[in-house]
Amino acid sequence: MIKFFRHIRQRLLTENKFSKYLLYAIGEIALVMIGILLALQVNDWNENRFRRDLEKSTLKEIKESLDFDITMLQDQVETQTHYWKQIERLIQELKSNKEPSESIENLLIYPVRENIVNLNSSAFELLENRGIDLISNQSLKKEIVKHFKYDQQDIIDRSKVWGEILLEFGRFFDALLDPIIDNELKTNYVLGAEKFKALDYSGFRSNELVVAKLKYRIHRKIREIALLEEFIKEKESLRNMISEVLKE
Repeated sequence: MIKFFRHIRQRLLTENKFSKYLLYAIGEIALVMIGILLALQVNDWNENRFRRDLEKSTLKEIKESLDFDITMLQDQVETQTHYWKQIERLIQELKSNKEPSESIENLLIYPVRENIVNLNSSAFELLENRGIDLISNQSLKKEIVKHFKYDQQDIIDRSKVWGEILLEFGRFFDALLDPIIDNELKTNYVLGAEKFKALDYSGFRSNELVVAKLKYRIHRKIREIALLEEFIKEKESLRNMISEVLKE
């Protein structure tokens, strides 16, 4: 096309038809400008499509991260519920007048079992590296930042406090116990299957502080479970928001 205009221009010049040459020259310039504008538009379209694809892939990664955390936290709630019920059984055993049994030996481990909360923040860190403004939905962007920057950090900070409270209890409780190291433990060790016996069952049972502290352990675990269940709801709500945006 450009060669055609150049041919016309040359012909018009040789025929001294300047006005017609000027008209074709303007047409040639317009054609070049249109080509440039089209190229810019295509480039903008490609950039917007790339940005949108990157946003979707990032949201999918965050959603997968939330799915993982929800499953993990639900397992934690189930595990910690089992723990406090076992502590409750231990209290009942201690209040009875029965001779020390194997059930007590199995139950004594539960008061010192931890509530370990490991949360996945890698997808949010990836979003931060790519730029928070990558999320075009303003409401969703605010919720994502609030959840990972504040709500999740709050749970992490709380879990550290839970660990400190357990450590303090452990110092008291461990001083009353004697680990059972038998052949089974040596040859076929199973994590979490440790057994203990009281150094003095009579004194252990009559010590009102022991039962009081065990009740406090139940109280702590029930409170921790309630906080985790509330946090699960927050994660599910954010996951649902992301799912709706991905449908758009």
